[in-house]
Amino acid sequence: MPELPPKREMIQRLAQKVGGSFRLSTLLQKRVRDLVNGAPPLVDAQGKSPLDIAFQEVELGLLRLVFRADEDKGPKVVAKKDE
Repeated sequence: MPELPPKREMIQRLAQKVGGSFRLSTLLQKRVRDLVNGAPPLVDAQGKSPLDIAFQEVELGLLRLVFRADEDKGPKVVAKKDE
């Protein structure tokens, strides 16, 4: 198997960590939106984009995706320390 570029390797590793590429995509999209709307970052954010912050938070295991009983609202991103 050919060697993957570092960013692609990271994405594959994170997808495995959270349960698949759909979950990773959803988690990142929702977390970036939260950050853009003013949610405080869970890591040092100095000079980083919201996407880079979200990637780091996922990599450190600081977030999880919670599926709600109310299907209309969809999944929610929750900081593990807030559980």
